Amino acid sequence: MTIRLVTHAQDPQLIEREEVWRVWPSFMHHEPVAVGRWSALYDRFPGFQFWGVDDETGDVVAKANAVPAPLDVDGLPDEGWAAALRAGVDADGPPNVVSALQIAVDPGHRGRGTSSVMLA
Repeated sequence: MTIRLVTHAQDPQLIEREEVWRVWPSFMHHEPVAVGRWSALYDRFPGFQFWGVDDETGDVVAKANAVPAPLDVDGLPDEGWAAALRAGVDADGPPNVVSALQIAVDPGHRGRGTSSVMLA
Protein backbone atom coordinates (compact mmCIF):
# COMPACT_ATOMS: atom_id res chain seq x y z
CA MET A 1 0.00 0.00 0.00
CA THR A 2 1.31 3.43 -0.96
CA ILE A 3 0.02 6.48 0.92
CA ARG A 4 -0.06 9.78 -0.93
CA LEU A 5 -0.20 13.03 1.06
CA VAL A 6 -2.74 15.51 -0.25
CA THR A 7 -3.44 18.92 1.27
CA HIS A 8 -6.90 20.34 1.64
CA ALA A 9 -5.73 23.12 -0.69
CA GLN A 10 -5.02 20.51 -3.37
CA ASP A 11 -8.29 18.59 -3.04
CA PRO A 12 -10.94 20.30 -0.87
CA GLN A 13 -13.57 17.66 -1.80
CA LEU A 14 -11.86 15.06 0.39
CA ILE A 15 -13.30 16.68 3.52
CA GLU A 16 -16.76 15.51 2.43
CA ARG A 17 -15.77 11.83 2.58
CA GLU A 18 -17.33 9.93 5.48
CA GLU A 19 -14.17 8.00 6.32
CA VAL A 20 -12.43 11.29 7.14
CA TRP A 21 -14.58 11.82 10.23
CA ARG A 22 -15.03 8.32 11.62
CA VAL A 23 -11.50 8.27 13.06
CA TRP A 24 -12.30 11.08 15.50
CA PRO A 25 -13.53 9.96 18.93
CA SER A 26 -17.12 11.06 19.48
CA PHE A 27 -16.26 13.31 22.44
CA MET A 28 -14.15 15.50 20.12
CA HIS A 29 -17.30 16.48 18.24
CA HIS A 30 -18.39 18.21 21.46
CA GLU A 31 -15.09 19.73 22.65
CA PRO A 32 -15.76 23.51 22.95
CA VAL A 33 -12.52 24.81 21.42
CA ALA A 34 -12.63 22.31 18.54
CA VAL A 35 -16.33 22.77 17.79
CA GLY A 36 -15.97 26.51 17.50
CA ARG A 37 -12.78 26.54 15.45
CA TRP A 38 -11.95 23.23 13.72
CA SER A 39 -13.69 24.04 10.43
CA ALA A 40 -11.74 27.31 10.24
CA LEU A 41 -8.55 25.28 9.81
CA TYR A 42 -9.74 24.16 6.38
CA ASP A 43 -10.89 27.64 5.35
CA ARG A 44 -7.95 29.67 6.64
CA PHE A 45 -5.05 27.21 6.55
CA PRO A 46 -5.81 24.65 3.82
CA GLY A 47 -2.13 23.97 3.12
CA PHE A 48 -1.66 22.74 6.70
CA GLN A 49 -4.47 20.13 6.61
CA PHE A 50 -3.37 16.80 5.14
CA TRP A 51 -5.08 13.65 3.94
CA GLY A 52 -3.35 10.30 3.61
CA VAL A 53 -4.87 8.69 0.52
CA ASP A 54 -4.31 5.04 -0.37
CA ASP A 55 -3.13 5.15 -3.98
CA GLU A 56 -4.60 1.72 -4.76
CA THR A 57 -8.12 2.25 -3.40
CA GLY A 58 -8.46 6.03 -3.26
CA ASP A 59 -9.60 5.73 0.37
CA VAL A 60 -8.66 8.40 2.89
CA VAL A 61 -6.84 6.33 5.52
CA ALA A 62 -5.43 9.12 7.69
CA LYS A 63 -5.53 12.83 8.30
CA ALA A 64 -3.20 15.32 9.93
CA ASN A 65 -3.94 18.84 11.05
CA ALA A 66 -1.68 21.74 11.97
CA VAL A 67 -2.15 25.44 12.61
CA PRO A 68 0.16 28.42 12.21
CA ALA A 69 -0.12 30.51 15.36
CA PRO A 70 1.43 33.46 17.17
CA LEU A 71 2.68 31.88 20.39
CA ASP A 72 5.31 32.89 22.92
CA VAL A 73 7.85 30.11 22.46
CA ASP A 74 9.47 30.96 25.79
CA GLY A 75 6.20 30.45 27.66
CA LEU A 76 4.09 27.90 25.83
CA PRO A 77 0.53 27.58 27.15
CA ASP A 78 -0.45 24.74 29.46
CA GLU A 79 -3.64 24.08 27.46
CA GLY A 80 -1.73 22.30 24.67
CA TRP A 81 -3.38 21.89 21.29
CA ALA A 82 -6.50 23.79 22.36
CA ALA A 83 -4.44 26.92 23.08
CA ALA A 84 -2.60 26.56 19.77
CA LEU A 85 -5.87 26.14 17.88
CA ARG A 86 -7.42 29.12 19.64
CA ALA A 87 -4.34 31.30 19.04
CA GLY A 88 -4.10 30.34 15.38
CA VAL A 89 -7.74 30.78 14.47
CA ASP A 90 -8.47 33.82 16.65
CA ALA A 91 -5.15 35.63 16.11
CA ASP A 92 -4.82 39.06 14.60
CA GLY A 93 -1.03 38.98 14.36
CA PRO A 94 1.27 36.97 12.14
CA PRO A 95 2.16 33.40 13.19
CA ASN A 96 5.63 32.54 14.44
CA VAL A 97 5.13 28.78 14.94
CA VAL A 98 3.27 25.90 13.36
CA SER A 99 1.65 23.57 15.86
CA ALA A 100 0.75 19.99 14.97
CA LEU A 101 -2.72 19.26 16.31
CA GLN A 102 -3.34 15.63 15.44
CA ILE A 103 -2.65 12.65 13.26
CA ALA A 104 -5.59 10.27 13.04
CA VAL A 105 -5.33 6.89 11.31
CA ASP A 106 -8.30 4.76 10.32
CA PRO A 107 -8.40 1.71 12.64
CA GLY A 108 -8.14 -0.68 9.70
CA HIS A 109 -4.84 0.89 8.67
CA ARG A 110 -3.11 1.10 12.02
CA GLY A 111 0.09 -0.87 12.56
CA ARG A 112 1.16 -0.46 8.93
CA GLY A 113 3.44 2.58 9.27
CA THR A 114 0.76 5.04 8.16
CA SER A 115 1.45 7.48 10.99
CA SER A 116 5.12 7.63 9.97
CA VAL A 117 4.09 8.62 6.46
CA MET A 118 1.84 11.33 7.88
CA LEU A 119 4.72 12.75 9.92
CA ALA A 120 7.00 13.01 6.89
